[in-house]
Amino acid sequence: VPQVNSPSQNLWFGDLERSGNMQLAEQEKLFLLFGDVRLDLREASLSAPTTHLHVTSIFGDVKLTVPPGIRVENRMSLVFGDVKADQGPRLSPGAPVVVLTGHATCGDLKITVAEPGVPLKKSWWDWLTG
Repeated sequence: VPQVNSPSQNLWFGDLERSGNMQLAEQEKLFLLFGDVRLDLREASLSAPTTHLHVTSIFGDVKLTVPPGIRVENRMSLVFGDVKADQGPRLSPGAPVVVLTGHATCGDLKITVAEPGVPLKKSWWDWLTG
C-alpha cells in the first residue's frame, strides 16, 4: 500500500464536504470553526486497516457515513451536542476500522451506515437552505 501523507484541513466559517472516489490517509486532521463536516466514505479507499480521523468542530455538526463492513469507534468528546450512531450489521473481528477522535462544541455527531449509491436523508434545514 503506498504511503499517503497525513493531511490536515482548517476551515473558518465554511462547510467541508468530502465524498466519492477518494483515498483516505491513515491519519487525517480536520478543524472547523462555524462550519459542518460531512464525510461520506462509502466509495473511499482506506490506506490502512485502521484509519484515524481527528476532528475539531466548534459551532458545527460532524456527519460521517460509512459502508457496511466498516467499524467506527467513536472517541470524540462533545459539549452541547448529541451523538446519533447507526450500528449497522455485526462485523467480523478483521473488519477495517475508522477511529473518530477529537472534540465538538455546540454541534452534533451523526454516524450512518449505508450502501454506496443509496441517497441519504436530508435534514429539514438542508432542504430549506438547498
